[in-house]
Amino acid sequence: MPIRLLLIKPHDSYLQISLIDRAGIYAHLENIIKTTNPTRNDGVFLWRTDEKVIKWIIRSYSKYAILSHKWLRGTPGEITYGHWNKGQLDPKSVGYEKLSNFCRTAWKDYGITLAWMDTICIDKDSSSELDESIRSMYAWYERASICIVYLSETQTITQIPHDTWFTRGWTLQELLAPKSLKFYSSEWCRLAQDKNNDKENSVILNFIEKATMMSASEVTTKHYVPLSRRMQWAASRTVTREEDTAYSLMGIFNVSISIAYGEGADRAFHRLLEEIIKTTPQGILDLFNWAGDYKNNKYGTSLLPSSPQYY
Repeated sequence: MPIRLLLIKPHDSYLQISLIDRAGIYAHLENIIKTTNPTRNDGVFLWRTDEKVIKWIIRSYSKYAILSHKWLRGTPGEITYGHWNKGQLDPKSVGYEKLSNFCRTAWKDYGITLAWMDTICIDKDSSSELDESIRSMYAWYERASICIVYLSETQTITQIPHDTWFTRGWTLQELLAPKSLKFYSSEWCRLAQDKNNDKENSVILNFIEKATMMSASEVTTKHYVPLSRRMQWAASRTVTREEDTAYSLMGIFNVSISIAYGEGADRAFHRLLEEIIKTTPQGILDLFNWAGDYKNNKYGTSLLPSSPQYY
């Protein structure tokens, strides 16, 4: 469960959005457990003290939607945790509009009342929280009930391959991790009109392949793809902070390393490779399937590259 979630309470003419931490999430679920007495499909009444009911409630009401997007740049920009905590919210700003549209989409299209958005749900001033969040982010996307992908440059389905969302470092794991994913246009309309999983939509998968050169099977079965091929996916992607080239790949290789902004891209990537070597029992030789000048690698040897671009 993420550190914080947005709690969405629908009213007749508006949505009430609040930000709750894990204690608030548990209190929210506890209240539902105390006030809900569901029946099974066969009509047999189940009392709220029944363990099966509690598990059913937790499964049903702890579902959350998660957003994948490109950050707004410049002022006023995104609504951050700091803005929310200080009450510095402008309902007319582009950042607030994105937050509101995301929550509205989660509720209206999927009936979900919990949501996660990186801009507001992470306190980036806390180094320990930032470390936990970055190391856990792949799992949070993987466990989400639905990943809503907002393509801010796309109006129609045929424009999908040209959106720069596909060129960013962090969005690679946000494409791969979720079990269920849905692409939305700049106007917050579904690009594929049905509500089905876009990872099972052959038309969408074809557009993803055009944008990324990743086949449909690679998008849906990433852990069975050779190590060097996974590195190729990241080779041409860009990040704002240089160390994120390595940090954004942890989940894709099922490893975890500490976050140390300021260490530099080369050192961060070398630590990532070391951890992959330590923890990957099969196919590890494929990690050495690269080409380039090893002299540029300050932290490794001739066996290890300094960047995914060498794959």
